[in-house]
Amino acid sequence: MRKLVLFFILFLISQLGFSQNSNNPDSVCLNSSSEIYWITPNLSSSYNWTVDPSIGIMSTSYDPVTNIFTIDWSGVISGLYQDAITVTETDSNNCLGQVTLDVRVLDLPSAPSVLDVIVCENNIIPPLTATGTGNLIWYDANGNQVYIGNSFQTPHILPGIYTYSVSDELNGCEGLSANVSLTINSISTGVDIQTACDTYTWIDGNTYNSSNNTATHTLTNIVGCDSIVTLNLTINNITTGVDVQTACDTYTWIDGNTYTSSNNIATHTLTNASVNGCDSIVTLNLTINSSNTGVDIQTACDTYTWIDGTTYTSSNNTATHTLTNVAGCDSIVTLNLIINNSTTGVDVQTACDTYTWIDGTTYTSSNNTATHTLTNASVNGCDSIVILDLTIINTPPAPSSNTVTSCENGIIDPLNANGIGVLSWFDTNGNQVATGSPFNTGISLPGTYTFSVVDILNGCISNATQVDLIIHPAPNPGLIQHN
Repeated sequence: MRKLVLFFILFLISQLGFSQNSNNPDSVCLNSSSEIYWITPNLSSSYNWTVDPSIGIMSTSYDPVTNIFTIDWSGVISGLYQDAITVTETDSNNCLGQVTLDVRVLDLPSAPSVLDVIVCENNIIPPLTATGTGNLIWYDANGNQVYIGNSFQTPHILPGIYTYSVSDELNGCEGLSANVSLTINSISTGVDIQTACDTYTWIDGNTYNSSNNTATHTLTNIVGCDSIVTLNLTINNITTGVDVQTACDTYTWIDGNTYTSSNNIATHTLTNASVNGCDSIVTLNLTINSSNTGVDIQTACDTYTWIDGTTYTSSNNTATHTLTNVAGCDSIVTLNLIINNSTTGVDVQTACDTYTWIDGTTYTSSNNTATHTLTNASVNGCDSIVILDLTIINTPPAPSSNTVTSCENGIIDPLNANGIGVLSWFDTNGNQVATGSPFNTGISLPGTYTFSVVDILNGCISNATQVDLIIHPAPNPGLIQHN
């Protein structure tokens, strides 16, 4: 049956005058987004453009006026696609003609291999080079094409950083670009200003004994280019002088030596100490006088402020203070101080409602900040400072209760009371007989029995509430008579 249908279709096409032509092959670059195809149209014909759906083309457009067919090849993998595009022409006689186009999707060449160029000002500026598989196309920083080829000689000669990009074009397909830069570094110059005494050895290895502002020396700067240094040297001379000093006992001079007797022959060189920055040679002229010493014995409580203006809080036998004796030398006083400490303690108290402390104050609330000083009360004769730690507990109100009335030989109801702490029951003799509520007295004989109940909260006892138990005697109806 399938062969019969195929035969019928072929027969029908042959009767309509269908013919096929080919202008293969063609090629496009990978990810080309807007490729244009056209056929010179016959004015009396119509055309139908189709693309092989297996290729995976996502977007096409057709303008019937211009007979232009546009294909977006983005996302199509590289390779040869046979009969990729089909154009069917229907002429005025309703005859069909068909042409197909094979399309090869070409891979893009890789970005060229490049090397940045770094060169010093006033040297020969080498070209920028790149390596690829096709035509190398160079662009400036603004995207303008400036050269085609492997070696690009830039026009730059002044210091700066110049950036270009280069891409590889193969079979009409231009690949990704690589960035390459030309860095022209500046040479540097400077003046080395030096001031020296007598002589100066410079970086050129020469020793100068007079001022000089013409010598030069070439170094390498941080970018590898020449750094030309010019010397500006001033040579000065050393000076001399006498240092007259008067001291007591000893004198340590600028030479680091400690002298214990008068001296007028010692000398010392002060490096760069003269007004022109050169050495100054000083001769010592020293007179030594004598000083005396003494001890100040003191005893105090907690702190003691001595003649040196310092307040001491602990015993000290090393502090010294210098006065001036009649000879104009030091009179060194050594402190021998004994500090006795005031004692401190905490008075922990718990009271109900109020508490009158040793300071004479009656407190109605808890307090842990109040202090009181007992003058000279410690064993060492110093003050004793007492800190109050007081907890005030409010006495609970008297419990609420009612008189209980029961009958002899009946159920004797317990006594009940309400409070916020622990309820404690007492008899008329003041003996505690129970705690809690209710309170079963255990009494069954007629009579009136009086108890008292208090509420105890955190050790504070409320006022007592009297609670009575009244047991009425049972009635005696007498003997039952019978006729």
